[in-house]
Amino acid sequence: MLYSSILSKFINLKINLIVNHTMQKLNYIDIFESNFSYFIADTVFADTSITQLHTHNFCEFFIVKHGELIHYNNGSASVIKQGDICFVLQDDQHCFQNNLKDGETVITNIAFSPTELQLVLVYLQYSSFASISAEKRQLLLDEVSLATILKHIDEIYKLTVTSSRSQLQSIFRLLLVQVLVTFIGNTQRSEVNTPIWLTTACSQMEKPVNFCKGIPRFVELTGRTQEHLTRSIKKYFGISPSEFINNIRLLEASRLLRNTSKPVGDLLADTGFENASYFNRLFKERFGISPLKYRFSNYRIVNPVVN
Repeated sequence: MLYSSILSKFINLKINLIVNHTMQKLNYIDIFESNFSYFIADTVFADTSITQLHTHNFCEFFIVKHGELIHYNNGSASVIKQGDICFVLQDDQHCFQNNLKDGETVITNIAFSPTELQLVLVYLQYSSFASISAEKRQLLLDEVSLATILKHIDEIYKLTVTSSRSQLQSIFRLLLVQVLVTFIGNTQRSEVNTPIWLTTACSQMEKPVNFCKGIPRFVELTGRTQEHLTRSIKKYFGISPSEFINNIRLLEASRLLRNTSKPVGDLLADTGFENASYFNRLFKERFGISPLKYRFSNYRIVNPVVN
């Protein structure tokens, strides 16, 4: 307890010192390329000095790829470790400090205009993201989410050499959607205190070996009755078990359409759908276009000359 008290006073002292420094205002017009809404960079923190306190007229999120940081944001401080992702909104006041005495900390930072954030939030039909506290805008990613996001970022670095600005804009936007869905899902689950047994079962159902088996497998994983599962998932997620499973199957189908050349008919077995017309109807309701058009539109992002 004494150590915690001393640490708290030490951090508060640092925050006061930081706030008393001249704060820098960053403008995306000076940082982003002309007529481009995103910016990506890796930053290495080699020593334990505190960076300059700053604010900006753009938004950003960063992922700690290696090491550990203290992130000072809006008068509070938090430790950001490897695998953590942190979201910073427009006009937040923040700075960083490497928390490793004998080692470097590396982060990848994705910055974007407030307009881009609003476009994605409208698409996701989630209007209250700005009201999420700074503490809840920090999240430890699970291994799958972290690997997926880092892979997407690596692809962006590669494509900056060969892709047009319009293509990169679309790819950045897909990454922002992915990150926001992760944050929003985590926030909604934590707000309603989802039972551990349900959270665990839902996580297990994201695996193909489980979601292809449908509701019987879902019930088996929960250890509850189907009626109990139905009541609980409706209470905490606002959907039925069938809708939950279909959402997972559709996301897997969209991934396969983007990343493989398998015929659409072959995807049914991989995703647990037994009826092609039912799959096509659900897919169009979710993504607004047919599976074939979805595949073509995504293929055109990196292969624009294809007719």
